[in-house]
Amino acid sequence: MKIGILTIATGRYLEYWKDMVASALVNLNNSDYEITFHVFTERYNEAQKFSRNFKQFEFKVHRIPGYGWPEATLLRYEIIDKLKDQYYEDVLMHLDADMLIHGNFLESIKWDELIGGIGLVAHPGFWRPRREKRIKLYLRYPRILFSDIRSLLMYGGLGTWETRKQSRAFVKRRDRRHYVCGGSWFGTRSKFLELIGTCAESVQRDLAQDQIAVWHDESHLNLWAAENNFSLLSPSYCYDPTYPQLLQLQDLIRAVDKGNKN
Repeated sequence: MKIGILTIATGRYLEYWKDMVASALVNLNNSDYEITFHVFTERYNEAQKFSRNFKQFEFKVHRIPGYGWPEATLLRYEIIDKLKDQYYEDVLMHLDADMLIHGNFLESIKWDELIGGIGLVAHPGFWRPRREKRIKLYLRYPRILFSDIRSLLMYGGLGTWETRKQSRAFVKRRDRRHYVCGGSWFGTRSKFLELIGTCAESVQRDLAQDQIAVWHDESHLNLWAAENNFSLLSPSYCYDPTYPQLLQLQDLIRAVDKGNKN
């Protein structure tokens, strides 16, 4: 099976992407999958030169403008959608540049069992264990309990939902069930590109009305998740060791540590 990993890496985020590729060499080198890294960057020549050091993978460097914040993240669906004819892999995966691969996550996914052909990852900050483990989490960290109660009362679900009806990314209160992260998600080629196209249109509708969703691209992904069927995966695929609720999970793809959150 051929896997395409797509990453926007403008400005200093190309350095993060280089670290991601290096981590893949350690953890995915013996994989039976054929892996192609698609990187979208204005630092085209540098990315091309770097990729020549890794014969184990294929690389496709796509030249884009040097977008700043928040355009680099907000416009990612449009950026990827415009070049959709250049992806030939069976499965496509979006992965933020500031991620590190800590295990062979490809072997842990049953690709032919993905609901709707899409796998989305529960946001590590809002995922909670079930039953007894959740009770133990609340007993040990009561402020998490109080925060969760507040979020449920105010917003109807855990997550940084878009609550403004003016935005296309607005999710109705009754639909705020599973908040997913924008950093790591994937699907079969056709379903992935369908999702990308839908979210790109959603973002452009917002911009036409001078609206920017509260959490940029992630807000639009959560709107898509509220309206479609998909496989919800654990935060093992966007692991963050600073969240105590994740400590019993397998660490497969890790977000770069940017400070303790507890």
